[in-house]
Parts: sequence; structure tokens; C-alpha cells
Amino acid sequence: MTMTKLHFLQLLLVMLGLCFVCNARNAPKTKNSVIALLEEFYDSTGGPNWNYTSMRTLTEIEEGAYLSGINWNFTKDSNNAYIVDPCEPKFQALNCTCDETICNITILSPLGGNLKGTIPKSLGNLTTLTHLNLRRNSLGGPIPEELTQLKFLQHMHLSDNQFTSTVPKGLEKMSSLVHLDLGANRLTGTIPKEIAKIVSLEMLHIGDNFLTSSIPSELGELKNLSLLDFGGSDLTGTIPRSLGLLTKLTWLGEYEYEHKFKYLYS
Repeated sequence: MTMTKLHFLQLLLVMLGLCFVCNARNAPKTKNSVIALLEEFYDSTGGPNWNYTSMRTLTEIEEGAYLSGINWNFTKDSNNAYIVDPCEPKFQALNCTCDETICNITILSPLGGNLKGTIPKSLGNLTTLTHLNLRRNSLGGPIPEELTQLKFLQHMHLSDNQFTSTVPKGLEKMSSLVHLDLGANRLTGTIPKEIAKIVSLEMLHIGDNFLTSSIPSELGELKNLSLLDFGGSDLTGTIPRSLGLLTKLTWLGEYEYEHKFKYLYS
């Protein structure tokens, strides 16, 4: 082999290596399977009709400017791979944690963005989520039980929508939950006593629904609870004495709490 041919092969290998590095750098750090979950959520909630202006305004007021980003885009290349990484540049209402090789989505917060439709069951596979905020939209149907698979979720805000059916089963599996907000929907049935097993819970808003039966006495086991709101429903019976043991409680229903329910339903 002549020196000229050798140099040509070496140059070709270098160019191929540079192309590989370039493509690797441009490829999304977020897994294709994760982006597909976002696309299914987008399609299921009327993504093309989302109101990004309202979403940005409310998100900046309630969550902070760090959630601002570009409009969601799921363009694919000829190999059916996503071109736009939802984490770099970041999609509106998302937050991610990234290292040199991979990005994980931790926050999904498109509140007040004119979302309509239903939450797909597949959202329960977005297991790196710590915050889910879908408040102030027009989502309906049952709340998928699959959301209870989100074992790292600390904040779940689903209030001010049109969710129907009952409170999802299996909430006790969400052992990291600090805030659980299901208020102002169309939920029926009872308040599951199993919620009392979420010992990390500090806020429980489940009022303004069509819930019936009595208040579970087991809720008195939520020693970290500071806010408990079950007002505006069709609950019956008396307030369990066990709630008087919640020493951190500062808000009960629509009334400030003073240990002996001084202002409650007086």
C-alpha cells in the first residue's frame, strides 16, 4: 500500500470519527422512549391547542421562570428518531436533571395551559418525576391508577379540572408524596383510608368534589400534615377526634385551625 493510500484511509477514519462525535453531541440526551411518553401525553391532552401564553404566565407566577422554555416539538428524522431534545433546549413547563450522557425529566407543570382530554396511563412510566402540576385545565376522565407508580413523586397537583370516577387506588404506594391536591374536580365515592399510610404527607386537598361517607379516622395518623381540606363535598358524620392529634395542622377546610376546631362549622 502506497503512502498516499495510507494517508487517505487515515484521513477517512478521522473524518468518520469526527462525524460520529458530532452526531453523538447533537443526539438528544433524553431517551427516545421518554420523549415518546411526552408525545403521548401531548396528543392525549390536546397539545396542538395548548395555550402557551397562559401557561407561561401562570407558571412564572406560581412556579418560577426556570420552567419557561420552547413550545413542544416532536419532529423526527428519517430514522424515526426525535430531533429536538425536550431537555436541551428545554420544553415549556419541564425541568430536567442532566449529566454528560443522559437527561431525566423531574418536573411536568403545564398548569393553566388549556389542556383538554385525559391523562394517558403511560404517564405512570415517567418514573423520574418528582413534581406533577396539571392544575387549572380541563382534563377529564378517571385519574389513572398508573400514576401511583411514580414512587419519587413529591408533589401531585390535579385540582381545578374535571376528573371523574373515584380517588385512584394505590396512593399509599407513593411514599414520597408531600403535597396531594385532588380538589375541585368531579370525584365520587369515599376518601380512601389508605391515604393515611403516606406518612410524608404535609398537604391533602381533596375538597370540592362529590365525595360521600364519613371522614376516615385514620387520617389522624398523618403526623406531618399542616393543611387538610375536605370541604365542599357531601361528607357525612362527625369530625374524627383523631384529627385533634395533628399538632402541625394549621389549616382545616376553609378555616384556620386552633386545636379545638374553634371556627370549624360553627
